[in-house]
Amino acid sequence: MPIAQAEEQVYTRKNLKSGSNAINSNSVTVAAGQGVLADNTILAVANNGKAVKHDPASADAGTKVAKFVLPHGFDTTAEQSASVYTSGCFNPDELVWNVATNTLLLQQAAFAGTPISIRKPLART
Repeated sequence: MPIAQAEEQVYTRKNLKSGSNAINSNSVTVAAGQGVLADNTILAVANNGKAVKHDPASADAGTKVAKFVLPHGFDTTAEQSASVYTSGCFNPDELVWNVATNTLLLQQAAFAGTPISIRKPLART
């Protein structure tokens, strides 16, 4: 009987947090039918009150404003409750953005009026 082979995986440390702001979390209902959401996906609140992927070009006004960071991705075949970050200062390079939110200025503006701020981490010396 052959011995099972284990695949080696390299863990890459992510610098998700990029400031001294406290990170708070809460539970939200994530809408079904969005495919597989990746770790650190940006979410908004649709007009129906459910969390969906942020889309600045959407006809749904709620979807245009980023509100949350989803720390752990999952398959959205069914609607489900998930823990999200509701405040904190985050590194934009570690977040999953809508393709139209492609500059630091747009990324910062996406969270305008929320307790989430976007800032690149300071270089370490």
